[in-house]
Amino acid sequence: MPDRRRRGSHGQQPGYGQQPGYGGGYGPPQPGYGPPQPGYGPQPGYGPGPGPGYGGPPPQQPYGGYSSYGPDQVTDVDTSWALMAYLGQFLVGAIAPAIVYVVKKRSSRFLAFHATQALNVAVAAMIVAVPFFLLGAFVSDMFFAPWLAYVAVVMFFLVKAGQAVTRAERYTIPTFVAWPLLKLR
Repeated sequence: MPDRRRRGSHGQQPGYGQQPGYGGGYGPPQPGYGPPQPGYGPQPGYGPGPGPGYGGPPPQQPYGGYSSYGPDQVTDVDTSWALMAYLGQFLVGAIAPAIVYVVKKRSSRFLAFHATQALNVAVAAMIVAVPFFLLGAFVSDMFFAPWLAYVAVVMFFLVKAGQAVTRAERYTIPTFVAWPLLKLR
């Protein structure tokens, strides 16, 4: 006996849940959702289009090479780089703040401040470390404990400055830890 079931558009049987007669398509178009409910106007923030300046030429950088952001407008990129200048010292010493200082010191005043301060901390720590290591190696091990205390103080202020960076604040590390060898211009 021949199969008398209705076939879809290419001689195939209709798929699961498919209505016969529509040939494998998507079915009839669905009706709209109707008129909007009363009391619901347009959503705030979805205005007619972008504001002025959209699609225009980029703004020029102000004198001095710093970005057009004000002192209270710190970007996430700035905080990431500044944080790397401080916390990178735990991994690679003075290399991290030196890289941030050389590469990013002109991108914003916030970043220039923190990169300069982090590099001052790193250079001061290296200068302090040399005599402690020499005295500890050739004279006595008693010089090792004061050096460890100084390292602990440096680490404390690096973490404290890193916390200020995450809040987009300027935190000045005391000068006995961050000798002002490099200055902001």
